[in-house]
Amino acid sequence: MPRRGPRDLTLVQQAIAIRAKWPAEHASLSHSVLRWEGRLQPTPLSPPYKVLVVYGMDARPFVWVLDPPLDAGHRERLPHVYSEDRLCLYTPGEWNGSMFIATTIIPWAAEWLFHYEVWKATDRWTGGGHVYAPPDDDLLSFGCAAPKWRSDR
Repeated sequence: MPRRGPRDLTLVQQAIAIRAKWPAEHASLSHSVLRWEGRLQPTPLSPPYKVLVVYGMDARPFVWVLDPPLDAGHRERLPHVYSEDRLCLYTPGEWNGSMFIATTIIPWAAEWLFHYEVWKATDRWTGGGHVYAPPDDDLLSFGCAAPKWRSDR
């Protein structure tokens, strides 16, 4: 049965939209994977964070903060992250391939960083959602498991 609803954007469409809106320190596009590395600064007083977005057509976008390293401080773990400290930006069903990464995932990552900074200062996550992301195993049914191609950076 054919899929209903809007068609997924191509990697080229995603790359063009990202390039138009977000400067990149490094970007690459292959036949199956789009990678963007750039800096996000959630507030004028925030440090710039180097962020990596990786998107493959058969998966969901994945986002990591490369620098400065995320710090759980005295807490056991970071809130709203999956394995490898992959950011938890949305709940299953909130994002689909017909949506532009440039206007959803990257701004959501900047918003996540803002809430991360508030959390570091107050011990309270203000970003909504679940306090801790579900285990990666729970995401397999949503196509959200960590991609194998992340490690080739």
